[in-house]
Amino acid sequence: MDQQNTFGVLQVVQTNRSIGLHFKVPPGWMNLTPMIALAFWICIYECVYIPLMRRISKKTPRLDIRQRIRIGILFSIICMLVAALVEKKRRDLALKHGLYISPLSFAFLLPQFALSGLNEAFVVVAIMEFFTLQMPESMRTVAGAIFFFSLSISNYLGSLIVNIVHKITSHNGRTPWIGGHDLNQNRLDYEL
Repeated sequence: MDQQNTFGVLQVVQTNRSIGLHFKVPPGWMNLTPMIALAFWICIYECVYIPLMRRISKKTPRLDIRQRIRIGILFSIICMLVAALVEKKRRDLALKHGLYISPLSFAFLLPQFALSGLNEAFVVVAIMEFFTLQMPESMRTVAGAIFFFSLSISNYLGSLIVNIVHKITSHNGRTPWIGGHDLNQNRLDYEL
């Protein structure tokens, strides 16, 4: 889930961010995409899916927690596949033209950011709901703390994996898959 925060913005920095002749999209704005996708899905789920299913089946057919987590994991896998394909294309175009900034439009990165938001809509909301429902009323704050603690642990593990991959792949003076500020010299598409 945190791939977008780790390398997504760096990918945007090295793409064509122009809209028209006079405006360049700031890389940080891409972090709005997952939030927009999350909000969009919640609206679709609550305003379209639930009422439609209620009419069809005459009851409120909400997806249960396990179903939402499974769907979220599927979105996470699809997100990584899309990110790897787009990164390969971005890097290949930059190297082909001998440029630091790839001629590939930043818009090609939107699907991976949106999929990241959908992953969050399913997994994060479901896990938070699980912690809230499974703990007694007096321990709801503890449930929130456990949830955010698990997020912080996953971020640390993600950073550890990046450091391990960097260390292993840079062995014997080779160019590491990841590390540095130029993604064109790295192989981020391998790690994804």
